[in-house]
Amino acid sequence: MIAIAGIALEIYQWRVARPLWLDEEMIALNIRDRSFADFTAPLWLGQSAPFGWLVVQRAVIITLGTSELALRLVPMAFGIATLALALWAGRQWMGAAGATVFVLLCSFGVWLSHYPLEVKHFSADAFWALLLPVLAAWTVEAPAGLQRMRRGAIWCVAAAAGLWLANGAALIAPGCALILLIVFCRTGWRAAAMFSLFACAWFASFGMHYLVAMRHTLNSEYLRTYWESGLPPAAIGWSGMVSWLAARFESLAFNPVGSKLWIMLWVSVACGVAFSADRALGVLLAMAPLSAFAFAALRLVPLVDRLSLWIVPALMFSVALFVDRGARLARGGYMRRSWLRIAVASGILVVGFLVCSDIFRNGIHALAFERPRDSKQGIDDRSGIRWLMRTHDDGDILLTTHSGLPALWWYGGASLANAQSPGARLLDGTPIFEVGYASPGPECLGDQVRDVLTDRDRRRVLVYFGFPDRPDGFDDLVVNSLSRFGEVAARRDFSMSSRAAVIDLRQPLSSSPAAQDGTPHTIGTAKLDGCVVVRRASRW
Repeated sequence: MIAIAGIALEIYQWRVARPLWLDEEMIALNIRDRSFADFTAPLWLGQSAPFGWLVVQRAVIITLGTSELALRLVPMAFGIATLALALWAGRQWMGAAGATVFVLLCSFGVWLSHYPLEVKHFSADAFWALLLPVLAAWTVEAPAGLQRMRRGAIWCVAAAAGLWLANGAALIAPGCALILLIVFCRTGWRAAAMFSLFACAWFASFGMHYLVAMRHTLNSEYLRTYWESGLPPAAIGWSGMVSWLAARFESLAFNPVGSKLWIMLWVSVACGVAFSADRALGVLLAMAPLSAFAFAALRLVPLVDRLSLWIVPALMFSVALFVDRGARLARGGYMRRSWLRIAVASGILVVGFLVCSDIFRNGIHALAFERPRDSKQGIDDRSGIRWLMRTHDDGDILLTTHSGLPALWWYGGASLANAQSPGARLLDGTPIFEVGYASPGPECLGDQVRDVLTDRDRRRVLVYFGFPDRPDGFDDLVVNSLSRFGEVAARRDFSMSSRAAVIDLRQPLSSSPAAQDGTPHTIGTAKLDGCVVVRRASRW
């Protein structure tokens, strides 16, 4: 029933079709404006995703269109698959208490339930990073011989296919493969050789995916700089590295796991792995956090928030194993009238209850208060851009900030595939300009706003402020700079951060307050020294 409720909740949130926000718009532009073959080149706008995931997304929008529902269909499907897998794995390796806890955490964890609703590959990461350890445990528990070898072959095929769809599959596979190789070596050298032969398929698939797509991510200076905070400083020594890694435990507990009780969480994880009834399963689950910390220590993969979502299902599985062990111990203590066992079990269950209730409570709070129907991350680019497009006419020009460009390109329908001037115009030829802030200095000697508006064909300026990448008071500064050449004919707020305005250059300059269209408008009152700099928009 919990699994059904979790799946129904994901479908309901998907059906709401909230507007896209900056991160989603940037990857969606790559999917919309590139061909299948173009995915082998570095993605635009500093984006990265597995090649197969991009191909599937591209096939979906070709078939179903570019609506929010179509774009989020694949992430949502992986989210549902994760819940179904959690249900199967819980019933396979745990009793009723542990299985219930595992499905509950996967259904209502803050971030594990959030990313199936985003146009990102993170829900696929979580699914494959749970599937491969579970398949490996399923392989180990098979009787030695042909049946185990068949399951080993299935694991290798799944690992080879998964890395094209999810980074989580590529990151968890080496640790699982090592455990499987050890198990097959204990069976005999023939079994080990046969498994190694099957594993060659994974190595070949990995090498091909590296050449096709992964190398662009690993060699991207932009991405490495962007995620530098999630990597340990270079040349900090062993003691510094240990201190840095130890500091990650608290931050990872809150995001992406979703618990503020970080000490209890990691104690539950460690005990769940150490005292699992199935020792092989515990070791395989431990491969997720151990691999994450190892890759971070090697400065290969950032150990931070959503990039670490792939370890969350294994951590929640471990917490569920901890609770399951407590329930088994309590049952055994009651049957044997052992008060010591009952006392130990009570301690385990209390700690498990506190951790699980904290994750559940935070998830419910996020669902109730942090996921409104009409905005995403406090932004409503869809309504803001569409409002401007409804007023759009010949002779208009469009102005927005750097982080507002993806919203304008996506909801305004500008193509980034134009090699001559990508992102500089709408499909109808309307020019797009990027506005930014400059502190008082040499950049403010000229009047760049006047230079852009000198064209005699300019009639109106449509301005959009979306993602909050600007200093307080910048919106006022832009509108005031434009008001010197015309009248603010209309302006409107959308959600907390999205704002739009229309400046009519044909009206005479007025000293009266700017006209409004009847919609309440709130604008920052902070005075901002400096000036507005303007340049032609361009894809990066």
